[in-house]
Amino acid sequence: MEYQINYQMNENIKGMPFSCWKYNQEKGYKYPLHCHAYYEISLVRKGKRDEYYNHQYYNADEGKLFFFSPLSVHGFNNNSEVSDMILQFSPEFININIPNLNKNDIITVVSEKEPFLNYREDKDIEELIDEICALCYSVSDANEESFEKVMNRNINTSMLLLKLLKLLINKGFLTIKHSQNNYLGFPQMETVINTILSDPCNIPTLQEAADLVNLSYYHFSRMFKKTLGINYQEYCNMLRICHAEGLLRETDKSISEIAYEIGYESNTSFIKSFKKFHNITPSKYRDKKHV
Repeated sequence: MEYQINYQMNENIKGMPFSCWKYNQEKGYKYPLHCHAYYEISLVRKGKRDEYYNHQYYNADEGKLFFFSPLSVHGFNNNSEVSDMILQFSPEFININIPNLNKNDIITVVSEKEPFLNYREDKDIEELIDEICALCYSVSDANEESFEKVMNRNINTSMLLLKLLKLLINKGFLTIKHSQNNYLGFPQMETVINTILSDPCNIPTLQEAADLVNLSYYHFSRMFKKTLGINYQEYCNMLRICHAEGLLRETDKSISEIAYEIGYESNTSFIKSFKKFHNITPSKYRDKKHV
């Protein structure tokens, strides 16, 4: 899936119901803000990184498990060398394997919880993670196993993944919610959101976004609001603020430079939008983050 494209060029990632891979990355490696139409469980096995999710950076040190529902905007920046494991799986995989779910049911972190937990503080979860890790491929794997061995590995991994999800639900970390729209529209929304994230200074108009995914203006507008919970323009402003947060933390660019870079016509409109999400000005946000 998206996370592995740089590593697995010969594999049809988006055609897979799930994948499980282990990676080693250098200090300073940064994965940009992105989203995808499938679920992701990200585990830091060694090292430290800053993990971004929902307008907040989290300290993702050794033993942290993060859960991202479809279309969640996230990214990270390694503060040291990092070894991690990434589990990614489609809504179809969940729908097929969990009885009584329908296309509008989405697994998500319980609303009052942080999007992570320390899996090493729970023996049941840790033992299950260790089992999954033993089956996951590493980037350095020769990957020349027989078809039968690959199938056995995939079956065992998928069964453990379902067991892990059940455990995380039973322990009160995850829950199942009924969404406004079913997952069949997620890939189209993924395309639009990643287009915006790739160039926040040149955001497509509503008509251009609709054309991008071959939908009519009105159908796309209704579908977008049902799926994301807010209208297209509000969401575009939110993604521009996401980009601004990274610039405030990681660069010494002025507020005016950042406002211009993300497509605002004036400092005033940028500061107003920023305060809407953080209740503080960009300058105070930067001071608070010690950039």
